[in-house]
Amino acid sequence: MLSCVDLSLGHRSRSMMQLKITALMGAELCRSLSEALRDWPSPGELSVHRLVQVMDGQDLAFPSLNDGEAEHFRASLRRLNTVGQYAKDNGVRVLVDAEYTYLNPAITLVTVAMMMRFNQTEPSIWNTYQCYLKDAYSLLSADISRASSLGYCFGVKLVRGAYMDKERQLARTLGYADPIHENWEATNRSYQKLLDQMLDLVGEQRERYSVVIASHNETSVRHALN
Repeated sequence: MLSCVDLSLGHRSRSMMQLKITALMGAELCRSLSEALRDWPSPGELSVHRLVQVMDGQDLAFPSLNDGEAEHFRASLRRLNTVGQYAKDNGVRVLVDAEYTYLNPAITLVTVAMMMRFNQTEPSIWNTYQCYLKDAYSLLSADISRASSLGYCFGVKLVRGAYMDKERQLARTLGYADPIHENWEATNRSYQKLLDQMLDLVGEQRERYSVVIASHNETSVRHALN
């Protein structure tokens, strides 16, 4: 992963790389954490501040996890801290990928902790928002509010999404509502709504907010340019 930072550096002033959290923190642990986070962001053992303390080397306990999960979680946070610090030192922005909805709460939690750690003066760590999700706008709005209240800079990568078939199959199998917008047009409207929200923030506070328009859609690109 550190070699990926080196490869991403090149000779550009705005270098960036993708980071898949489940490459450094197992998917089963992400699932366990996501289940424990149903009431997050309430204070408790999984607060962002406690995660930052673990990144800084403190050996804190996580009673909601079993011993093996807690050990793996602490090790994962320190791995992520190493990657984040190396990327920041080399001027490479880290764009964290979104994954499946049953993993994303944990992915967002550790990404926010990395933002707290490394985004004090500029957006070095970024989170990804999947606009095909019906709750994409509320998720982004909540994270914007959290960034403002906790005082860190906020970078966003906007995508439409890549797991539609599996997400819908899981919803049918497990008997919960389909989390994906009903059609392509609704996803496009969602994408533009989130894009406008971020462009407004960038226009107001360019030094604290940034957005990457990760889309092959010509209408979205033209809208952003306009």
